[in-house]
Amino acid sequence: MTDYLALANELATHIQPGAAERDARRILPHEQLELIRQSGLGAARVPVELGGGDVSQLDVARIFITLAKADPSVAQALFPHFATVEHLRLIADADQQRRYLGAFAERRLSSGAIAERSGKFRGEIHTRLERDGERLVLNGSKFYSTGCLFADLLKIQAVDEAGDAVYVMLPADTRASPCSTTGTAWASGSPPAAPPCSRMCRCCPSRSFPWPRGTSGATISAPAPS
Repeated sequence: MTDYLALANELATHIQPGAAERDARRILPHEQLELIRQSGLGAARVPVELGGGDVSQLDVARIFITLAKADPSVAQALFPHFATVEHLRLIADADQQRRYLGAFAERRLSSGAIAERSGKFRGEIHTRLERDGERLVLNGSKFYSTGCLFADLLKIQAVDEAGDAVYVMLPADTRASPCSTTGTAWASGSPPAAPPCSRMCRCCPSRSFPWPRGTSGATISAPAPS
């Protein structure tokens, strides 16, 4: 069984060197997040039966304290992955948990694109998941997408044709139409030179999975990780 606290301490010794310079010069920590990916730390909260460590929330907090002391930008970029793990543990069905939590046990990292700039109130979502013949089409834009540049899977919040909240899980390399652009995700202590955003136009997930009833009509839609 992996000692994830010891692993975090070991990773911190590799992450800390150059942290201040990276932040000052806005050098994104690709190398540092790749070390975390390859280490398997992302499986810390994945259930044991799915290949993870099932550590406590207290140990998760200790892991993040350790990483943040080494480089707070790295800890911030990794946080959405652990949020996605918890989300899947709480409301995903068994098939979804095997599909995505199992992927995290195989050294995949996730991130999320939730917040949008437009709207009359905080949390209003305009990104749409709609049917186009036999396809599902995701169309919209996001403002904050912390950690997405370093992730293998992206959790995107949208609204379906019935007006229900949905989450769409997509491989980070999903192909979109030519109008698709991705700005730099905020992974540094300093704001980026350009506004962090993701714009997705006619991005087509291939499969759809209903989430359990009683969870605000949430749906997860994505091809299986390969």
